[in-house]
Amino acid sequence: MVKFAALRHYAQMELVHTYEQVIGWIVGHCPQPDKFAHTYAGLVIWLLAMIVVRRPRSMLPLGAVVLLELANECVDRLAHGSWCGPTPSET
Repeated sequence: MVKFAALRHYAQMELVHTYEQVIGWIVGHCPQPDKFAHTYAGLVIWLLAMIVVRRPRSMLPLGAVVLLELANECVDRLAHGSWCGPTPSET
C-alpha cells in the first residue's frame, strides 16, 4: 500500500513539473511579460466556456475562468513550494 502511494505521489509531481514546463514554454514564446499570457489564457477559457454554455447572461464561463486560475495557482504552489514567486534578490 505504501509503495502505491509513493508511486501515485511521484506521478502527480511529474504531472505538475510537465505542466510547468509547458506553461514556461508558452510564456517564453509570448512577446510580452507573462501577465499578458495570463490575460489571453483567461479570455480563451472564457470564450470556450461561452461557446459550450450558449447562454449569453450565464455566470458559468466566469466561474470556469476563476476555477481554472485557482487550479493554476495551486499547481504553481506545488511546483515552487511557495505561494510567492522569487524575489528580485533571488533572481
